[in-house]
Amino acid sequence: MDIGSGSGRSTIQLARYAEQVIGVEPENSMRDQAVKSTTELGLDNVVYVDGRAEEMPLDDGVADMVVTLTTVMYPPEEVVPRFIEEARRVVKPGGTIISVDVAPGWYGGDLANYIDDPDADVELKARHRLFVDEAGFSYFDIEQTPDYGQSREDRRHLRLHFRGEGHRPCQTE
Repeated sequence: MDIGSGSGRSTIQLARYAEQVIGVEPENSMRDQAVKSTTELGLDNVVYVDGRAEEMPLDDGVADMVVTLTTVMYPPEEVVPRFIEEARRVVKPGGTIISVDVAPGWYGGDLANYIDDPDADVELKARHRLFVDEAGFSYFDIEQTPDYGQSREDRRHLRLHFRGEGHRPCQTE
């Protein structure tokens, strides 16, 4: 499952490795774009459904993996705990839950003021990690420094959340 699948970019990539992928997206226009892109590529192992991270329209224990890639979960004190509860509900026993996000306050470059709200409560956004720790998930910080012609100080941080102890993250090449 790809939660917050948006235009389908991540869903389509996941479909390369999965038997079936369910993209969950609340915005009609984004789902329409995702369906169009998926159809153009001839993928028959992807479906998109109307839903949100905190309210997934799926039965219990139907997913091997639940993935979120930079999914907006705001306000975090309400949405993140609810997402964790829902992800645990829909993932099969022994399944994996992965959330990848850009760390609060680390958006950079020329679009920083458009991407990240400079007036937002950074402390509140940072509480996301606390929710993850309290839920018993593992937490990894990975620092990546892309070169988009911006300054070296322009850092992007990714947070990866892996379900429980002893679960390995997916490896990509």
